Amino acid sequence: MAIVLIESVNLTTTTTVVEFSNIPQDYTHLKVVWTARVNSSPTNPTMWMTINNDTSGSGYTYRAMFFDDTQIEGTGSDGQSSFLMQHGSARSDSITNDTYATGIANLANYTKSGAGGGFSSFQAREGDTTSSNRFGIAMSGGVRTNTSAVTNIKFRVDSISSPATLVSGSSFQLYGIV
Repeated sequence: MAIVLIESVNLTTTTTVVEFSNIPQDYTHLKVVWTARVNSSPTNPTMWMTINNDTSGSGYTYRAMFFDDTQIEGTGSDGQSSFLMQHGSARSDSITNDTYATGIANLANYTKSGAGGGFSSFQAREGDTTSSNRFGIAMSGGVRTNTSAVTNIKFRVDSISSPATLVSGSSFQLYGIV
């Protein structure tokens, strides 16, 4: 198995969307690794991943779980407009300075038209001992109903229509796996 860096986005200014486009079809699977922080509220930002600009409202099915030192929470939904990466997959600037959330998303068999394609993700956020927003871990997985090969991936935090702002220092790397 070989893992090859396809593209790296290291934010030096703020943005609401990170996009990987014209993704080469030369690998078997894709992996995205991120370290992210948003400019303000909410205190538990949620990362969303959109494939091939499909925000139809029915293209994704997922199940997710989040836990920290005070709660365990699960959710899931069929027919959504993006994949949910769950709470805490980006860190709010209103919490503690210079803390980030990290995450990894995997897309299996991304070149296979007609296969649907599965995804899994794992995220962790740094703890904040001065508030109720402590260290948290989230996991999610799902499938997409759009069966075309993946050529575009977008990441937003909190909402497709009104995303939070990712701050300078956030970074996203796209890898191909052979």
